[in-house]
Amino acid sequence: MGLVQKVYLLVVLLFMLALVSVANASPWELRRDNAGIKVYQQATASGYAITRGMLEMTTSLEALLTLMGDRSTCSNWVHACIRGELIKQYSPEQRLDYTVIDSPLWFADRDMYIHSITRFDRQSKTVLIELSGREHHDEGQSGRVRVKNLQGFWRIQQHESGKVAIVYQIYSNPQLIKSTLLDAYMVDSVFMTLNNLNRVLQEVN
Repeated sequence: MGLVQKVYLLVVLLFMLALVSVANASPWELRRDNAGIKVYQQATASGYAITRGMLEMTTSLEALLTLMGDRSTCSNWVHACIRGELIKQYSPEQRLDYTVIDSPLWFADRDMYIHSITRFDRQSKTVLIELSGREHHDEGQSGRVRVKNLQGFWRIQQHESGKVAIVYQIYSNPQLIKSTLLDAYMVDSVFMTLNNLNRVLQEVN
């Protein structure tokens, strides 16, 4: 294994350990299995669950990353997204995005600043996009509630068969009362995001 691959694996391990820090010993539980998408949840000490979705789709790594990198298309595939904006491109690998989510019922819309770092391992053809919230980037937006403690990642691997395997994991405190209804909403959100992503890419192809 070369130096680059060793560094990549070390970064992945450290990042995964950071995510584990919000979790307790609860097992992953399958919450939804439909249309080739599996969504799992893991309970945490905070009371807010970690939600993880998995999907394999027929597309290219380049097409997928191009779509995900264009935040103006956020409403086409991110569940309940009503606004997506690139705030700052620090480097080809690092950026800061602003996203507004349409909250259900009478709840105020949620917003978040998401810092992302993208790493690519050429040997395994795997892209890891680490997500972390920047809740103090500004003082807040009128009429919106800021999502706190956001952590997550996208792990995308190109297979020789022409398919791409995707793992999307997210954890946050949306400043709503912890409940099974909130957990169910997060399952739906991750499922719909992956389902929409697949639909949009198939339409392009």
